[in-house]
Amino acid sequence: MVKGRQGERVRLYVRGTVLGYKRSKSNQYPNTSLVQIEGVNTQEEVAWYAGKKMALHLQS
Repeated sequence: MVKGRQGERVRLYVRGTVLGYKRSKSNQYPNTSLVQIEGVNTQEEVAWYAGKKMALHLQS
């Protein structure tokens, strides 16, 4: 039986900004979005996020 939360809370998301779609000089590929994740600046850090699912939260 789980009695309660032990330790500090863990945030399960990372903020990011949608930059646009993957594209070449003349073509745009709308099935692949480019996202800038806050705090992720190197190729090694990006490797962990590659292939993960993303949720879009719109503020109104």
